[in-house]
Amino acid sequence: MAQNTDEYASVSIPSSLQRISSSEFYYLELYKAVLNGDWESASKLLADDPKSFSAPIGTDDSPMLHIAVELGEARMGFVEKLVEFMPSEALALRDSDGATALFNAARAGNIKAVKLLVKNNPSLPNICNHGY
Repeated sequence: MAQNTDEYASVSIPSSLQRISSSEFYYLELYKAVLNGDWESASKLLADDPKSFSAPIGTDDSPMLHIAVELGEARMGFVEKLVEFMPSEALALRDSDGATALFNAARAGNIKAVKLLVKNNPSLPNICNHGY
C-alpha cells in the first residue's frame, strides 16, 4: 500500500523546535560563556568573530559586557578580560534600552565594574541613559 505523503504537507514544526541558525547558535554559545564566566570559551568565540562583543546575545538583546557586569563581582575576572579585549570606545555601547554597561553595573551595585569601566573610558559617566 502506497503511503500518501500529502497528509504530512500541512504539518508545521513549532517555532520552539525549529532549527536555530548558525549565528544564533554561535551567540547562544557566547551567551552561555558569559553566564558561566568562561573566558576561555568566550575568547575562542571572539577570536573567530572579534566584533561579536557588540552582538545582541542576551534574552533582552544585550551585548555581552552588559550581561557580565550585571552578574556582579563574582564575574569580575571575566569582565576585566572582556574590557581588556574591547576597544575603549566600545565600552559606550548601548543595549536595546539605550543603557550603557556603566549604567547596568551601577544599577546592579557592581562598584568594581563601575570603576573599571570609567578607568578605561573616562567619558562614560557623561553619557545619558533614559534621561538620567
